[in-house]
Amino acid sequence: MSALSPLPIRPTRMPVAIAAVIALALSQNCRLERGQDTAAPAPPPADVRAAAAEGRFSTVVEYAKGLAYDAVPGAGDRQRLMTGTQCPPWVKGGDCRYGALARIEPQRDAHRIPDTLDLAAGRVIARIITEDSAYAKLNLRANDTTYWWIDRVKGRWRSAFLSSQRATAVIDTNAVWHPAAVGHGYTWHQAIARFVWSEKDEALWATCTMFGCCRSEDESALQ
Repeated sequence: MSALSPLPIRPTRMPVAIAAVIALALSQNCRLERGQDTAAPAPPPADVRAAAAEGRFSTVVEYAKGLAYDAVPGAGDRQRLMTGTQCPPWVKGGDCRYGALARIEPQRDAHRIPDTLDLAAGRVIARIITEDSAYAKLNLRANDTTYWWIDRVKGRWRSAFLSSQRATAVIDTNAVWHPAAVGHGYTWHQAIARFVWSEKDEALWATCTMFGCCRSEDESALQ
């Protein structure tokens, strides 16, 4: 059987006016996105950073409430958080189980923080919202919101989990910053945040500079 010959297709020309409108729209969108990706976000006011350094986190919470967060599915994450200390539950000493249902949403400008010097002075990079029960590790009460503040104190990266419902903070000095991809020069074009699961514990991950990301715990500690 001989192969069928493709039917000839008559070339068509887009009207010049329509082509001009599409080209203009695309160029405007590209300029808008480029500006969003490269312009450094305004830093927290000096009094907010000073308050965090002094442990007065209620000031930071009020600042964090006024920031924008990305609630679009895929930008953040949603799952039940682990309770217990060891998984799977059927091995010796295994006591893990599902706990609070929560979601994490990145601060919309966290991927545009220019460098680690800026980050070390203090930034809010995400918020965590529980949809039912409390989760003490992240300073969450039932139906609460925790803001994830990152800074650097005495030579160590520090996470401060700041509840919207209580004055005290949960401080964790196991936070780490690392480049997105060593040696490749990648930069982020969108803020992203995730829960990171392991058989020992659970951690948070989020973009926190133009070319790097933050974890609430060192990856080696979760192995």
